[in-house]
Amino acid sequence: MQADTRQALFSWTIRFTVAVRKVFFPLSGHGNLCHDEAVLQLGPVSPVINEPLDSFRQRVFYVIDAIPYGKLTTYGEVAHLAGSPRAARQVGGILSRLPSGSRLPWHRVVNRHGAISLAGEGFYRQRAALEAEGVVVNDDGKIDLAAYHWQR
Repeated sequence: MQADTRQALFSWTIRFTVAVRKVFFPLSGHGNLCHDEAVLQLGPVSPVINEPLDSFRQRVFYVIDAIPYGKLTTYGEVAHLAGSPRAARQVGGILSRLPSGSRLPWHRVVNRHGAISLAGEGFYRQRAALEAEGVVVNDDGKIDLAAYHWQR
């Protein structure tokens, strides 16, 4: 899916969310800031992590969740698909702060050279997760991107 099509899909999702909230949370008329007025003033908010639905972080989660089993992509490509092509380091920062037990396939993201960027325990966790999916990783943590690259 092209970046502009993906951005249009995110935009549609936000408009749909606002419309649904207006239907299920009608104006209260009590002078207080009711739910649909708050959505219009503050923007749509994710009920899970309480941040805007169209934040860079949310888009990174959507992109990484779309990477198929046994395929890889790079931090830079995730950033590009999430709408910020120069934010590869931010993608790494977002992934480093994932809560333990996250079901997001973070291990399918490697650096632009096709190598695992983590060190120590993280290196071995990512390597084991990739090998469990059938990805061949050499002793230095390098992977043949041509063989396992995710073609979007």
